[in-house]
Amino acid sequence: MADLNQLEKENKFLSERIKHLEEEIKNKDLIEKNLKKNESFYKFLLNQISIPYESLDPQGRIVEVNKAWLEAMGIDDKKSIIGKSITEYVHPDSLKVLEDNFPKLLKNGFVKNVEFHLLKKNGEDYYILNNGILDYKPNGEPNQTYCLFHDITDIKKKEKQLYDELELSKKLLNSTPNTIYIYDLVQKKNISINKRINDILGYSEKEVEEFGDKIIQQLMHPDDFKHYIEYIIPEYYKLKKDKFVEHKYRMRHKSGSYIWLLSKESIFKYDKDGNPLQVFGITEDVTEKTIIEKKLIESETKYRNLVERANDGICIIQDRKIVFANTKFINFWGDSKEKLIGLEFTKLLSEDEVDKVDESYKRRLAGEEIPPIYESVFKSSKGELIDIEINAGIIEFMGRDANLVLIHDIRNRKIAEKKIKEQLEDLIRSNKLMVSREHKMIELKQEINELRLMLGKQKKYNAPDKSQEYKNDML
Repeated sequence: MADLNQLEKENKFLSERIKHLEEEIKNKDLIEKNLKKNESFYKFLLNQISIPYESLDPQGRIVEVNKAWLEAMGIDDKKSIIGKSITEYVHPDSLKVLEDNFPKLLKNGFVKNVEFHLLKKNGEDYYILNNGILDYKPNGEPNQTYCLFHDITDIKKKEKQLYDELELSKKLLNSTPNTIYIYDLVQKKNISINKRINDILGYSEKEVEEFGDKIIQQLMHPDDFKHYIEYIIPEYYKLKKDKFVEHKYRMRHKSGSYIWLLSKESIFKYDKDGNPLQVFGITEDVTEKTIIEKKLIESETKYRNLVERANDGICIIQDRKIVFANTKFINFWGDSKEKLIGLEFTKLLSEDEVDKVDESYKRRLAGEEIPPIYESVFKSSKGELIDIEINAGIIEFMGRDANLVLIHDIRNRKIAEKKIKEQLEDLIRSNKLMVSREHKMIELKQEINELRLMLGKQKKYNAPDKSQEYKNDML
């Protein structure tokens, strides 16, 4: 009896278990059906979205891609890529990235924002950020990956363009003969500078860096450093936007000698209160130019002294106006320099001389060969007429043709010439009187000789007879 009861219990348990299993099987079929339905739905969604999607097996072979992936890669036939290794579409410079990150995906179950460089079917570059997760088999082994791409091609192209522009800027900065820099007023050192500084000062980049915030103090000439501290730095704080300050100073070359530099600086960066933080500057080596300027100044001083101390009046005429006059010329003029400069040169001539001198001026500017020296009459500011000798020639003044004119006071010479002329005229008159007297003496002697001959006497005077005189006159 006990065995029968036990058997009934077991049958009941088995019946319930079978019923339960049947329900589980029924539910499992439903779940699988739903899963397949959901899988189809999600596949449909993945094909509709505009984000490229791919799925790889654990060996890196393509299992699935969506429509957006095919369009992005320029591939028409989906079947032609299924089963292929993803390495066929990865640019060589990203193969190492794939080798490093695919095992991480299989190990960790996900990767995030991994940058890849892919190649489209037509060979074009395609840059992406890859975000992926891993699907597992029931036994826990990797099944396949699910990855979404974010297209960053435009960003990478812009980055490359910026990089190329930056490289070009660096080349331009380093090829310029000038030093270009950004100087930090707080840190008291250059935070950016091109390589030209090494050529100008002779120090290596490392040596320049080692100077740190003492570079200006240690290399700038003490006198110029004092001027820099007292005048230039305060000027930075007054400087308006887009304006610049210019200063010339000496810096010590590595050889120990000082070279002259000219810097033009503007404010590059301000703090929140509007105070200057950084200065952008361009520095030019003007040592040779400074030496030349010094020599020119010395030469100019020497020749200016010669011109100012000259005994002759010197002026420059351009566009018919006086544009320069030395002290002697101004004294000739007899009034202030301010009234003389800008005056038309014909105003300084006697009215009778204007046409002659003006004609010479025009012909000389036209390139004709005419005598440079001739006489004329100068008219002073007070109307006094002064005999002068003009010596004129063409020069270049302020980049254009001009007349360089020297005037020499010949009043004394004219007086002397007049006296000589008068003396000569007196001599001529005296000579004529003497000749006339001599002729009369000869005629008288001839008459006496003729009378003596008529009286039968010999000639008393040795004088030519009238027939001989007539013959001489004829000759």
